[in-house]
Amino acid sequence: MVHVPESVLREIKLPPAVDWVAESLAAGNMALFTETPDVEEEARRIMAAGRNNR
Repeated sequence: MVHVPESVLREIKLPPAVDWVAESLAAGNMALFTETPDVEEEARRIMAAGRNNR
């Protein structure tokens, strides 16, 4: 299962991506989650670490 942050879902605006996401959510292949401040901070830390490793 793929967990999709709500912020990412808000960026998806056009078919066929919207249709694919809707079908995946309905089929139980994707789930939404709301990012907490802790999750957002960890994501920023991971992205920064990735940039530093280039």
